[in-house]
Amino acid sequence: MKDLTHIDFLTRVAKAMRFEPCPRASIGCIHADYIKHKHVVGMTISSEHYHLSHEMIKDIEQTLEDIFLSFMWEACGLNSTWCVEAWHYGFNEPNITDGDIYVVDQEDGTFDVVRRYPSRDEDECKLIEGGFTSKESAMTYVENNYKGGK
Repeated sequence: MKDLTHIDFLTRVAKAMRFEPCPRASIGCIHADYIKHKHVVGMTISSEHYHLSHEMIKDIEQTLEDIFLSFMWEACGLNSTWCVEAWHYGFNEPNITDGDIYVVDQEDGTFDVVRRYPSRDEDECKLIEGGFTSKESAMTYVENNYKGGK
């Protein structure tokens, strides 16, 4: 397996954002590969092409994390599937996969975090955590507790 650097991943993300008509799925695949290399395979700090300081690598890591996070949320509410505003967390398509995580506007000034099971007879949502006073606080809860969408 080729040793990959942080720059290699940043380049892959930039290409997906520039050339893919719908980059979300591609960036999801890049994210999975990034996590695998970061935590299992290992990532090369530099190569013969890139000689980076520790600070520059940390900046690139933060940029990658910010980009991945920006593609993790997708608005999916107020349609035939949801009668309220909802936001899907993860790289797969919303409203398809059982167990995916959503932030739902309860229209009473609170937001809930739920798991949705569209394949069940009654299109069931199970409450994970409720009563958040802002969408941002509910999303932060999800980001801190459900890395990668599951």
